[in-house]
Amino acid sequence: MAVLFDDASSEYLEYAGAVVTGVPLTMAAWVKSDETPPSSGQIAVAIDRSGSTHGYRIGWAAFFTAYYASASAEGEGRAISPFEETWGVWRHLCGVFAAADSRAVYVDGGNKGIDVANVTPSSLDLTGIGRASWAPSRLAFWSGVVAWPCIWNVALTDEEVAELATGAWPPLIRPESLVAFWPLYSVNDMRDIKGGYNLTAYNTPTTADNPRIFMPHRRTFYSVPATLGGVGSIFDSGIFRPALVR
Repeated sequence: MAVLFDDASSEYLEYAGAVVTGVPLTMAAWVKSDETPPSSGQIAVAIDRSGSTHGYRIGWAAFFTAYYASASAEGEGRAISPFEETWGVWRHLCGVFAAADSRAVYVDGGNKGIDVANVTPSSLDLTGIGRASWAPSRLAFWSGVVAWPCIWNVALTDEEVAELATGAWPPLIRPESLVAFWPLYSVNDMRDIKGGYNLTAYNTPTTADNPRIFMPHRRTFYSVPATLGGVGSIFDSGIFRPALVR
């Protein structure tokens, strides 16, 4: 599923800790804004220092009228996508922070923007979906829907980001480095099924429909009759098969 946020009501989700504290890291989510275009900045995913400008974020920059990925401390390094939005449809938004002086933003698996400013956020202590910790003063609450947010402690490659944007199930992409993944089953179920960093909903956001995504089926195991292999023999149906869900 997904979560619908109303920025006028300051709605957001938050975990009281930083699931990743520094580079390298990757954050991604499916997003759909209900403003055309947003009149202010909007944050989809953020790892921040409470009450500070320090943090890593992906979202929409009203000043540039573009999607972005930023690292912010006393200064800011912001990668801007050249993508020109057509509103009211789902987009896959991803920020890859490879080093203090290397970050990139992707929209729908491409439309890459890069930035090389040397910026190192520090003392991070919050993870948010739908806003950054300084949002009340910067008007950065998301307005619209966010689905399938996830964070890795590595810099995904261009090819891996493109695969995510096709609707791949995030735990299949670099699973050993996936730190947090929130399927957002409902506003009453904010579990992180990877790392246990469960979110809390603030100011009553609501459950919404998610974009289509390919989820793996479970493997199926069959017992084999004695005449075909002996009692106790087991046949494994093989690799996980994708199932398209909404």
